[in-house]
Amino acid sequence: IKDKVCRSPNIVLIDNENIIVTNQDTEKQVFTSFIDLFNKKIISYAELVQNETALKYILGGAISKLETVRNLNPRAGGLIVASSVAHANIIYKLMSEHFDQDVVLVTHKQDNSADIINNFRQSQQAWIVSVGMISEGTDIPRLQVCCHLSRIKTELYFRQILGRVLRITDSNNEQAWLYTFSEKQLNKYAHRLNQEIPEQSIIVN
Repeated sequence: IKDKVCRSPNIVLIDNENIIVTNQDTEKQVFTSFIDLFNKKIISYAELVQNETALKYILGGAISKLETVRNLNPRAGGLIVASSVAHANIIYKLMSEHFDQDVVLVTHKQDNSADIINNFRQSQQAWIVSVGMISEGTDIPRLQVCCHLSRIKTELYFRQILGRVLRITDSNNEQAWLYTFSEKQLNKYAHRLNQEIPEQSIIVN
């Protein structure tokens, strides 16, 4: 960051202070955060990233942010990292049909996946949805907004995904944004990164 090789990241941790869970007997439980919900083992993180309401909320925020970035940098792109091919297809459908976004899907099941990635790299398309195709070693400098919706929660993978939006270019807007849910491990990784960049607070709640 100091050498102006990497953008300074902004990490948006999506949470909910009023979660109401109703069981089959219509008994209600209230939780004040996703971490509290996960700790009680009522719903898992893997289930949350599949939840349509939660997906619409986090995707909507990321879409709004990318639109703001593209006002200054029309070539800026966004990456959504899904949990599985089936999950990627669900997200792709939401992005294209519900949000009416210019989006492309790439998975290992496509024979022309390398061509899809290269075409996206050279284009001005807004969004690409992937499972694990765009990680360490895949360089698309115009990516500036990312949604981490993978079930993989290791710190290495978290940093690899964040790294996809950190490459400095010659654009007029060098913001980098990562959207994810406030899960215990992901929250810890975000705060650890925050300590490594003392010049600013990189976490947005």
